[in-house]
Amino acid sequence: MNEIISILIDDFQQFNLPEVVERSESLPFLTNKVDVITGMRRAGKTWFCYQKIKELEKNNVLRNRILYLNFEDDRLQYNFNISDFSLILEEYYKKFPFNKDCECYFFFDEIHNIEGWDKFIRRILDSEKIKITITGSNSKLLSREISTSLRGRSITTEIFPFSFTEVLHKNNIKLENNKVLGSKNIALIRNLFDSYNTIGGFPEIQNYLENIRIEVLQGYVETVLFRDVVERYQIKNLNPLHYLINHIMNNPGTILSLTSLYKKIKNLHIKCSQDSLYDFARYLEEAYLVYKVPFLSNSMHKKQLNPPKVYVIDNGLLQAMSFKVTSDIGALLENLVFMHLRRKKYIIEYYKNSDGFEVDFVVRKKNGEFIDFIQVCHDISNEKTLFREIRGLEAGINSFNGKSGKIITSNTSLVLSKNIEAVPVWKWIIQN
Repeated sequence: MNEIISILIDDFQQFNLPEVVERSESLPFLTNKVDVITGMRRAGKTWFCYQKIKELEKNNVLRNRILYLNFEDDRLQYNFNISDFSLILEEYYKKFPFNKDCECYFFFDEIHNIEGWDKFIRRILDSEKIKITITGSNSKLLSREISTSLRGRSITTEIFPFSFTEVLHKNNIKLENNKVLGSKNIALIRNLFDSYNTIGGFPEIQNYLENIRIEVLQGYVETVLFRDVVERYQIKNLNPLHYLINHIMNNPGTILSLTSLYKKIKNLHIKCSQDSLYDFARYLEEAYLVYKVPFLSNSMHKKQLNPPKVYVIDNGLLQAMSFKVTSDIGALLENLVFMHLRRKKYIIEYYKNSDGFEVDFVVRKKNGEFIDFIQVCHDISNEKTLFREIRGLEAGINSFNGKSGKIITSNTSLVLSKNIEAVPVWKWIIQN
């Protein structure tokens, strides 16, 4: 194993890092803290590591002060065990003894594949001048497990598929102070947005033909289901799990009443307990495939009476997994708006008053301060539709002493009242 580790260290020293699309997330590199990169499979965690390594080198950190090891490399995956961890430091310092007193940066990709990884990481934190970044598929590296394993000594960064702003960067469209300059740029941005709203943001599929893209994205979902749910929790009865994921993919942005869904499953004579269905929903959320938005209320009773709404991590997955949503522009739009808010790490809830007027998203800071009240509507040219959206916003704003609200549309830009405006989605994303 010494020889294998030595070869891998040498390989990285000679490795030409690929060009990457710059991601907006950052790593704090705090002393005595491990940076943990989590997120759904194929969202770009490894390439995010490459980005951070390139940034270190631009800041005059020599390559020999950086180590990257991928524990999914078959040379490590099938031969490495807990007793071999000490060989990493041994071989590294054998090659670079002068770095023993320098600050170094170690990146361990998929380290969770090896039992006892957490003890090794804690030992490095306590004994070496090394800042550590680890990544892993969420089948074994969920945030709550990291907190337990590292006993509060970690900072977690969640990586998502490309945001629309990152897609603009990928296409060499630069914004000045989040503003778009010139009609040519606006036309190009709107065209890119229409594409992004359909294909989504997973890095690998950006330039694939439609049939290949759909097949690859379907493969992502199957991998998450089997690696992060079925294998992890030893699930034998797959029919209700597939029914649940198909229901979510066909109904993004809708209320997820697992009680009602259980009754439907039971009527179809699919064997499943109600508790298992609740567990399946939690597993999908833990795997970063879906997200739930709770009902906004100070009353726990009201929260329980009003089930959460559910959204999917990426519009491309919706298109790949559902025929129904393809023509539902409003559903895609609402899902995309939610994911933009989720990337910002806001508290996101929905609200409905006693008269049935609803706000799609009530957005708050982590300290509870209200930021915005948001409706999502593809087309507000119909007077009844516009009236319904405005009444919902007014209900939310008045109930919680909000200051303003927005209706996010596909193309309409319009001031509707002193505190409510309609904004095209592409412009709203760029400016927020």
